[in-house]
Amino acid sequence: MNTPHTRSEDLRHPVNHAPLAVNMAKANKKKNEDAKDAAKAAEKAVKKKNKDAKEAAKAAEKAVKKKNKMPRPFGEALATARSTGLKSSREWHAWSQRGGRLPDMPAHPDEAYKHLGWQGWGHWLGTGTTRTKTFLPFDEALAAAHALGLGSRAEWSAWCAAGLRPSDMPASPKERYKDAGWQGWKHWLGNSSGQHHTRGFLPFDAAQAEARALSLSNMREWKAWCKRGARPPDIPADPSKTYKLHGWQGWEHWLTGVAAPRRAARKNHSISTATVPLTAAAALCATAGAGAGAGAGAGAGVGVPQPAPEPPSAGRAADNSHLPS
Repeated sequence: MNTPHTRSEDLRHPVNHAPLAVNMAKANKKKNEDAKDAAKAAEKAVKKKNKDAKEAAKAAEKAVKKKNKMPRPFGEALATARSTGLKSSREWHAWSQRGGRLPDMPAHPDEAYKHLGWQGWGHWLGTGTTRTKTFLPFDEALAAAHALGLGSRAEWSAWCAAGLRPSDMPASPKERYKDAGWQGWKHWLGNSSGQHHTRGFLPFDAAQAEARALSLSNMREWKAWCKRGARPPDIPADPSKTYKLHGWQGWEHWLTGVAAPRRAARKNHSISTATVPLTAAAALCATAGAGAGAGAGAGAGVGVPQPAPEPPSAGRAADNSHLPS
């Protein structure tokens, strides 16, 4: 029969609660560590989110700045600059610093439009023109003119008047290149009626240099090379048509640089009785067969010495069957 424990018995046999306390301490410690890790992860996520937001804001700001730095086309910018009424580069820079300049108008147009039409401050502000003494060689200027895609002299004049002409391109190419390759406005603009032009292809000299570097010998080898797919897009497959009015001198010149000698024109040698004496056989044939020939023989004049008859050639014997025996 079980009897209830008394206080005195518990004191004699105390219960050991140390392992339980240790386990509870460990559990609490792990819980605290997990809480700290979670807090650190949350803080790290917040920091990353803030960092991403800052980077996105910087990228957006950079894009806006880049967009603002993109200058407007030269022709529009030129018209805007001239409308300001400024007279010098100093006034332009002062005006820019005062905030009068629009975002797409460059503060330093001489750098922004250096290769896009810049011709000096006088031209930019409309206070005067800047002349240049040096122009592109004819072939380079011709290629540049073709690339514009203009269709007439009037369009060329309008393009020049708009201030788009670079300083190394003459406004009057007819006068500038009069003795250096000028062949008319259609040739200059690359729109010769019924003729192929070099638009989209290299200038003749550059294309010929590429062709000569191939070490091909004739037109057949050139066509075979083209069929292999090795031809660049700026080299024409049929240069004889593309460069017909731009320097073409034949396939030998195209592939080797040496022009073939021109065939001498055939001379029409008219036989004149006054300068070429008739042979004896020819004279006899003329006497027997044609009255006109006889008349001509009689008209030669009496007493005029006739040249000695020439001997018949070895290949053809004289026919004397008509002579009296």
